[in-house]
Amino acid sequence: MLAGALTVAGIRNAPLAAAIVFEVVLASAVLAAVWALGWWRETGLTDRWRERPVALLAAAPVVLVWLLAGPLLPAHGRWGLLPQLMVLVALVGFAEETMCRGLLLYGLRRLGPLMAGAGSALIFALLHFTNVLAHPVGPVSLQVVSAFQIGLLFAAVRLRVGSIWPLVAAHALIDLGVLLVGPMSRPEVSWPLTVIGSIVLYLPFGLTGLGLLTYDQLEGRTPWRRRPTPSPG
Repeated sequence: MLAGALTVAGIRNAPLAAAIVFEVVLASAVLAAVWALGWWRETGLTDRWRERPVALLAAAPVVLVWLLAGPLLPAHGRWGLLPQLMVLVALVGFAEETMCRGLLLYGLRRLGPLMAGAGSALIFALLHFTNVLAHPVGPVSLQVVSAFQIGLLFAAVRLRVGSIWPLVAAHALIDLGVLLVGPMSRPEVSWPLTVIGSIVLYLPFGLTGLGLLTYDQLEGRTPWRRRPTPSPG
């Protein structure tokens, strides 16, 4: 389970320079889309912070990844690559969060919080399936499962907090914990069992996000439409 969980980013073996260039292009394209649509506040880039304690929920998967990676870092940590990795994960966090929890989540708003959140999480998960071009199906399946459940949680947090920046930071820290662990020789693992283990491991994130999105759907809560405040008396 641990070996599988540490493949969540799916880019550990990619040449860093090429990965950084690709993410610069992707981040630029996402930013251009935001500019063209004028969705600066709607994507959370300039929206104000609301319900700040809820942002702590985004730290839960960060803590999990670092708890899993921590024991491996003394022997396998790639500390010499830390500056490049920090640039890479910052770009990945910005591009993917602005695209999925910004553009997509707002673009699907007419479906309501539940379907918009689930839809953006599903698209976020399926984007990871493209890694099958460079990685075995087993680890990629794990990425898809984990990404969907984290996507549900992040969508719920985004709808309540407003600002997307806590999610950008959490996404970057998750990827950094993964990428710092260098390639390791390990015995063959059962990927079906690993995927099942990942479902159990990440299930609390998915259920929390699903519960919050369902509540928001029932209450008619969105970051773009406020519930009217009752007048005194």
